Amino acid sequence: MTAMGRWTTRLLGLLRSERYGSPMLAVSGGRLFLPGGRRGRIGAFLLDARPVTNAEYRAFVGATGARMPDWTWRSGFDHADQPVVGVSLDEARRYARWAGKRLPTVREWMRAARADRRAPYPWGDAFPQPAFAHYGRGSRGAPSQSDERTRRAGHGPFGHQDLAGNVWEWTDEGLLLGGFWGSEDPRLDSPLAEPPARLSAGIGFRCAV
Repeated sequence: MTAMGRWTTRLLGLLRSERYGSPMLAVSGGRLFLPGGRRGRIGAFLLDARPVTNAEYRAFVGATGARMPDWTWRSGFDHADQPVVGVSLDEARRYARWAGKRLPTVREWMRAARADRRAPYPWGDAFPQPAFAHYGRGSRGAPSQSDERTRRAGHGPFGHQDLAGNVWEWTDEGLLLGGFWGSEDPRLDSPLAEPPARLSAGIGFRCAV
């Protein structure tokens, strides 16, 4: 794709994110610290400020005839501003294409979560607490609503919310990152590998451009 094509795609993504209420934040290019101790570098990109919500996914379902995940009908998982869960890798990709975006790569997701540091959490070295992340809820928990006013202390180095805890997030390679509401310690270096068709109350996603 040409440079003009890439910027056109980014502009379309921004326009659609405004329309569907998914603000995006810029992530500058720079160093990478990946799970397993690997390093690298990456260019700049845009990433959703928070995971895709039930309300945003419902707009996609209404426009395309896709299925609404079963969990959105369950009490405790049905609020419009909660992250959508129970979405497979392919369904997450289809939503992203419809929104003029794509799923982030592992490298992009980790850059957004760490910037130029090798901290175990998006906020730094401090062990998680409720002011930082939604985690440790056990088997009877549920995702927390996505609100930029909550858990500010846990925002990532570029301002992204809930990169640790709340929901595992699909990446384009199919690896899940970030932990979820039931995790006891949602460290950045603890990815999860699941089959692409896996549907879970703890798995959501966010998009990139």
